[in-house]
Amino acid sequence: MNLAITAEELNQQYPEKDKWPTFSACKTPSILPTDNSYDVICDIPASLSCFKGHFPDQAVLPGVVQINWANDLAKRIFKYEEFRGVNYLKFNTMILPETKVILSLTLNPEKHTVKFRYTSIAEDDSMTKEKNEVLFSSGIFVFSEAK
Repeated sequence: MNLAITAEELNQQYPEKDKWPTFSACKTPSILPTDNSYDVICDIPASLSCFKGHFPDQAVLPGVVQINWANDLAKRIFKYEEFRGVNYLKFNTMILPETKVILSLTLNPEKHTVKFRYTSIAEDDSMTKEKNEVLFSSGIFVFSEAK
């Protein structure tokens, strides 16, 4: 299975910039393929239309948007057509505007499932440079067989 896809290709596939994150390069490539896994680095701009009115005092990336993005990217990257359902879904903490997140997608080809995780890396202690991963949300999608 050829899983090669670049951030530039993804950005071209999502022309409605007010509805999708920006897939950007930072110190590492935006999409890091390893075996059956992809890490997609996403910049979540405050200008996204989904932030309007969700919520009045603090804009929050809606869970349904997180699911939609992960599902759509999983289908494109792993060549799935038919979404069958969600086996697991958990929201741990809110994704706020202007956050850089890592969307990790891991394929289990035997079960036709894709695990997704939205995480971020936050520095905890500037003296030791210790870093902790922040888990925003995670879940497992079930698909029919790949194309």
